[in-house]
Amino acid sequence: MWANESTLEACREELESALEDWILYGLHHRLPIPILDEIDLNQPQEEMV
Repeated sequence: MWANESTLEACREELESALEDWILYGLHHRLPIPILDEIDLNQPQEEMV
C-alpha cells in the first residue's frame, strides 16, 4: 500500500482506510485473511457431508 498526503497523520489515516477496505473485501469474498496477534477473522470452513 502507498499513501501520498501532506502530513504523517493524513498518510496514516489513508493507509488505515485502505487496510480496512482490503479486510472487508477479503471477508466478503471469503479470501484468507492473515492472522495477526492471534486475531483470526477467517470464517470456519464448513464440512462437506
